[in-house]
Amino acid sequence: MGNQLDIELADCKHFKWMAGMLTLCGARIRKGWLLDNWVLRDEFPPVPDIKDPATKGCLLALIRSLTKDAASYVAEFDDGWAVCTWPEPENQQYYPTEEEALAHFIINH
Repeated sequence: MGNQLDIELADCKHFKWMAGMLTLCGARIRKGWLLDNWVLRDEFPPVPDIKDPATKGCLLALIRSLTKDAASYVAEFDDGWAVCTWPEPENQQYYPTEEEALAHFIINH
């Protein structure tokens, strides 16, 4: 079972499953049946594994799409991890881990 952030991200209106993401149950999402039938139509869809490197890359791609900023990136600073976009936000949010920064950015977008 995933932590609350994984579940909150999966339920977020801005979250979108992408081929390459890993589910918490260990299935790697591919185009075709897994994406079209299980993930998008199942009554109990899976939860993303936000610690997986490929999933994190997909989350960054999703952020770039949401912000329409192809140069968006996630980086570690003295205060923690943050998603950097243009224009820069007035109050930058920092998180303990890269995956938390990515997930919170999408949830709060």
